[in-house]
Amino acid sequence: AVSELERAQNTLDSAIRQVDSERNDVQRVADEMNRISSTIELPIYSKYEYPIITHIADGTIYVDIRIEHSDGRATRQVTKTLTLEVRADEHDSHPTIGLAAKYSDMPTNIVLEEQLIQMAVDLGRAEIRQSFDDYREKSLVQAGQIVELDAKIDSLVRYLLMSGQSMHPEVNDIIYESVGIWEPQHVLVRMKR
Repeated sequence: AVSELERAQNTLDSAIRQVDSERNDVQRVADEMNRISSTIELPIYSKYEYPIITHIADGTIYVDIRIEHSDGRATRQVTKTLTLEVRADEHDSHPTIGLAAKYSDMPTNIVLEEQLIQMAVDLGRAEIRQSFDDYREKSLVQAGQIVELDAKIDSLVRYLLMSGQSMHPEVNDIIYESVGIWEPQHVLVRMKR
């Protein structure tokens, strides 16, 4: 009977230890649960749509440039249609997404017209510049065909006066070899001042 009582006591002690161990496990899990916040913040993404108004202003100018040359070169004629388009978006403010309002900054019709006229003027300038460059190039070719040295130098000096700082490199060599002036365009620029 003593051994049965000892066995029962051992079974009871084992059961008590098991209950204590499980109580400790439950307490440990409860402590861990207390350390976890009761709420968790997660970003929620959703599609946010808003209207955008696009303003469009456009204009067209027809340009007809005619340059007649008194030196016998062919008439230079350019006919071109120039267009200009300006776009600007606008929308209201949207505080939900932190977006400030944007208002369109469209040019007035007068400003648009001035821009088109400036484009036409720039095209005219480019055509005049090209016509003058062609004239300069023609004068250089003619100077190269002159045999008599003084006449050739006179013709090259006229070319230099038309050319300013930009000249054909061979001109520098010819003038240097003929009269000993290196980079004559610098001498002529100083003389013009």
